[in-house]
Amino acid sequence: MVDVKATYEYTKDLSVLYVEDNESVRDASVSIFGEFFALVDSAIDGEDGINKYKEKLEAEGKSYDLVITDLNMPKVSGAELIELIHEINFEQSIVVVSAYNESHRLIELIDAGISHFIQKPIKPNQFINVAYKVAKNIVARSMLATQHQLTKNLNEDLESIVQKRTKELHLKNEELNYQLFYDTLTTLPNRNSLCQYLNEHTQASVVLININNFKHINDIYGIPNGDILIKDFSQFLKDTINPEHSTLYKLSGDEFVILCHSNAPKYTAANKIQKIAEKIQQHVFKIAYKNEVISTELGITMGYICEEENPLEKASLALSHAKKRRKLFVQYSENLNLIEAGEQDFNTIKLIKDAIKDGEVIPHFQLIQNKNGQKKYETLMRIEHNGQVILPSQFLDVAKKSGDYEQLTRIMVDKSFKYFANRKEEFSVNLSYDDISDQEMLLYLHEKIEEYGVAKRVIFEIVESENIEDFTIVKEFISDMQKLGVKIAIDDFGSGYTNYSYLLQLKPDFLKIDGSIIKNIDTCEDSYIITQSIVDFANKLGIETVAEYIHSEEIYKLTKELNIDNFQGFFLNKPSSKV
Repeated sequence: MVDVKATYEYTKDLSVLYVEDNESVRDASVSIFGEFFALVDSAIDGEDGINKYKEKLEAEGKSYDLVITDLNMPKVSGAELIELIHEINFEQSIVVVSAYNESHRLIELIDAGISHFIQKPIKPNQFINVAYKVAKNIVARSMLATQHQLTKNLNEDLESIVQKRTKELHLKNEELNYQLFYDTLTTLPNRNSLCQYLNEHTQASVVLININNFKHINDIYGIPNGDILIKDFSQFLKDTINPEHSTLYKLSGDEFVILCHSNAPKYTAANKIQKIAEKIQQHVFKIAYKNEVISTELGITMGYICEEENPLEKASLALSHAKKRRKLFVQYSENLNLIEAGEQDFNTIKLIKDAIKDGEVIPHFQLIQNKNGQKKYETLMRIEHNGQVILPSQFLDVAKKSGDYEQLTRIMVDKSFKYFANRKEEFSVNLSYDDISDQEMLLYLHEKIEEYGVAKRVIFEIVESENIEDFTIVKEFISDMQKLGVKIAIDDFGSGYTNYSYLLQLKPDFLKIDGSIIKNIDTCEDSYIITQSIVDFANKLGIETVAEYIHSEEIYKLTKELNIDNFQGFFLNKPSSKV
């Protein structure tokens, strides 16, 4: 959860127009907004809103930084207001305030270009999170525009005095322009170059390529090796495409764009993409790691768009669609099933809320057995509904969007603590970074630990692949809990943000080696070596290791040979609602 101070740093200089026909809701919301924004003007309906928007533009020559509007209003509806504003300023940032029963309309509005939405009634935490994201984007866009203008002004000044400048200054100017428009790692033109081209051409065909799980490669082999792999991949793409028909760009991170020129052969787009994908999948890339040359193939996902306006935005949408559906590539079209996805989210939200109300959120337990035969259990969140057991992968991400995630965590903590209160075994509960960075959740954990007296037997598992924003928070949480006698496990170790040096600071009690590594130690030498390295390092620090995903007798034997301390997986035990 984003804190108030961080949000205020982005919102403090921004102006807001708030449009709401309900007077009591309007007054209450303006009071909240006023704590964050420099200026808050309110309008009583859509008609009043568009009038005030125009008045500010005419009087000051600039519009509001942000418009927040309800949907259902007399005279001019929120949807009509958005359309009118976008006719004046297509880039205007707009947040819609809506109830969930209007989610099908929100999908349409998202396509129309709104920045975000807030669920009614407006909750402080929800508002702060949305305000932080939207304001951060507004400030970043403003800074980019300023930077672009400064660069433009600098170039104009340089042109006027270029004959008076020395060769050294001229070379320096060329260097600055190179850094602005080219990626220093691959020497390819970058996002700025691509955007400059797209600003000058109303329509274009682009292919957006993303390397799957590239962060995992960085974590295992190190960032320098990751950089080498990016350079090799970019060279491979340059050798693959025809420079007469296409231009290759390097975007941020692990994304590339192929821009197809108007003179490119008019084959079917799918045929072009298929050929590129096949060449990439068949190519073997080399990584030098620990005096060995390791061969690896890269998984990719691609989205593409043919002769359309805003091609980069639409290709990105197609890429996202492909990732969600685990497809190799998807071509953008207006028929992408986004409304269905929105309806699925709506149905999932209803399932979550009904499960909370009806007591259908329950813990399942999976055995963790050490090498001496001693047993402990991991508690796993499940929803049991209409005779079906529903896994977190089917609802947890939606719960984070809908604001129900915290309640689910509280239910799991309370039911797990209660179940083991009068038992002797140790047991573990999974916590995310969102949980441990929430002060109210920390107070709740302290209360429940004291209420059920489980401090010496509970283990909190922190998921290592979570997107950690502040590493200090993790350290403080671990220290706080260990003072109470609570043990800490780093879950999915080897898949995310933690490296060996961080472990020296975190000092956890357990390392749970990521299942994606363990499951292949019988067939992949690299996985075996990585596991051995983790175990040796943990043993030297006095940290117990846990092997997850033990799915066969062969894996079980190998984990024992590697001197792993604890074992978990379907081969030993499947999760159950009872121990």
